[in-house]
Amino acid sequence: RRVAQFGDGATCLAWVTDVAVVAGYGDCHVRCFSAADGALEWAIPTAHRRPVSAIACHVEQKLAYLVTGSEDGSVRVWNLSTREVMMQFAEHHKGVTGLVVDAADPRLFHSGGLDCAVFTHDLRSEKRTVSHMMREGAFTGLSQRKDSERELITCDANGRVLFWDCDVPEPILGVSVDGTTVACVAVSPSGRYFVLCRDEMLTIFELDANSATAHPKPIAEGWA
Repeated sequence: RRVAQFGDGATCLAWVTDVAVVAGYGDCHVRCFSAADGALEWAIPTAHRRPVSAIACHVEQKLAYLVTGSEDGSVRVWNLSTREVMMQFAEHHKGVTGLVVDAADPRLFHSGGLDCAVFTHDLRSEKRTVSHMMREGAFTGLSQRKDSERELITCDANGRVLFWDCDVPEPILGVSVDGTTVACVAVSPSGRYFVLCRDEMLTIFELDANSATAHPKPIAEGWA
């Protein structure tokens, strides 16, 4: 309830370990709330010029940062202690819809957007290192496998779920879902499953840990 009561409402959120939740808002602010009692701990006023549309966080002893994306296509990396901007990327031509800290190397993070593009950014070089693009559709969500080659997974407005290897420009695998817009996609904490959402319908697939190109098997579906 605390997260929902500010500004134009929360549009995205991420956990800060298990002690806090950080959320992006339609009023362009970022706010952090205690997981213990929901109290507002800090805020970044006007983090972007347009509404904040995606957010991700990484915390470890030597590296702690927050990354935010906006409807204006910009991506900003913030020092989690000082809440100061560390760097900014302006690669996307449309709104950012997904941000993921890399599962293997936390100095890399990935962004997906409505411009049908997925980019990998390197905090060390402060540059984009890998890009994947499609000519049509709009990426509506982004996740990453925890096994295999840790392929990125996108979902889009054309009802596709696409798997991307960093070394291959084209998707290595695709799942089509009746041409219905897929709103979001997420890999499970174990890495064994992924779930996608279409309107109020959730579909769960099982991944083959031994193959990056084996077609995922749907195992459950239901309304939510």
